[in-house]
Amino acid sequence: MKKIKILLINLILLILIILSYSHKVFANDSINIETTLENLKSLGRENFEKNLRNTFPEFFENGIYFNQGYNYFLFENTCGQSISASALNILFHTNYYSENMLVDLSVNNNLCDVKYFEEKKRGSQYSDQLVSTINQISSKNRDKVNCKILKKEDFLSIEEINVFLKNNGLIILNISSSILWNNENIEEKIDHYILLTKTNIENGKIKGFYIVDSSGSNINYIDINKYKNILYGYNNELLDGEMILIEKEKINLFYFNEKLIENVIFRRCVENIKKERLNLSFLYINF
Repeated sequence: MKKIKILLINLILLILIILSYSHKVFANDSINIETTLENLKSLGRENFEKNLRNTFPEFFENGIYFNQGYNYFLFENTCGQSISASALNILFHTNYYSENMLVDLSVNNNLCDVKYFEEKKRGSQYSDQLVSTINQISSKNRDKVNCKILKKEDFLSIEEINVFLKNNGLIILNISSSILWNNENIEEKIDHYILLTKTNIENGKIKGFYIVDSSGSNINYIDINKYKNILYGYNNELLDGEMILIEKEKINLFYFNEKLIENVIFRRCVENIKKERLNLSFLYINF
């Protein structure tokens, strides 16, 4: 009996130690990540992306990023690049694209802020810079996308958003972070990007949207009221949010640029179809 008591006491002590250690790990998690990123940066820019993925494999596993700041420059205001990378990965069913990749391109092409006095707070983008970054990275790869920025007066309706998302499109919103996070200490202004990925419909009615927020807020859903507030403000006219439509580029199969048709067999098939004068221009391929 005495041995059992001693065993139980030791077991309780072990559990308390483990819980205490876990608390310290979570409390210092951001510090550990920051230190790790600084160490990776010291190894050089050339292999940073590879080293980053090897160090944080779980973070990159599904290509959807709920935290930001994972870039060579250690910029933290990179919600634009992080959300864009998630959008590209979702569209093309990959985890290839990363915040670091898009931050690198945006810095090299003057498509983000690199002059803010506090270096870590750099990296922010205007919507036109965000779209230009996506277009540039798309032009360098086989994955092609179409992007369109909409101002308040041209926003899609709730029903139109639902249709667009159902048709495999995605929507990046430029919104108020303070309203999204219910943070009264932050000024209500348009200062953050999130990604709409899917509509929540209950009993035939649209109730809200599933989102990706790269700030680490753990918010993955907003109802319709929250959606309106983060775009327009609580007074409905106070803020001027933006909506960015992003979808895969549709390529007409029979109007390819000749340079794109490299496969001999495929080219011969196209030539045979042209000879037969078949009207098949309605066929499209999504890449």
